[in-house]
Amino acid sequence: MTDHWLRGKTLVGMEWLANQYGKTLNHSKHRVSLSRKAGLEFPVSRIKRKAKECLYPSHRIFTGAAVYLTAVIEYLTAEVLELAGNQAKYYKKKRIIPRHILIGVWRDTELHELLKNVDLPDSGVVPFVHEVLRHDKVPKVIYPTGPRFKQAYESALMKKKSTAY
Repeated sequence: MTDHWLRGKTLVGMEWLANQYGKTLNHSKHRVSLSRKAGLEFPVSRIKRKAKECLYPSHRIFTGAAVYLTAVIEYLTAEVLELAGNQAKYYKKKRIIPRHILIGVWRDTELHELLKNVDLPDSGVVPFVHEVLRHDKVPKVIYPTGPRFKQAYESALMKKKSTAY
């Protein structure tokens, strides 16, 4: 049986036919990007080109190094977007804003350590109030014996609160 009619055909919907005959058909030669070969979404070639521009002209960057760098950048981006998306969901928003990115990175210990010296524009400041500045906690004091010492301490504390503001 001759199968000359299979030459040059694509196998979309005809995989069973190729498996039956045990043949691979002649596909047209088309270019496959480095990103597709590596299974990445970010452009490997562009990152390789930009890395070359940053170095001296005599230095070389291997393709494997560019693929690895692209994979790391893609992973970090996905991690930051996941954390920011969780923050947007927590605040019942549909869009991720820079504030969500800041809070998401701040709550993750490893990303916070990596990005501790990074300023995100329009994201505000990290929410933090020092313990000394908090008014809600009254220092625990061991009272001297007798009710009049306790009463004198409470009246002094009330005066301090009224003059604090």
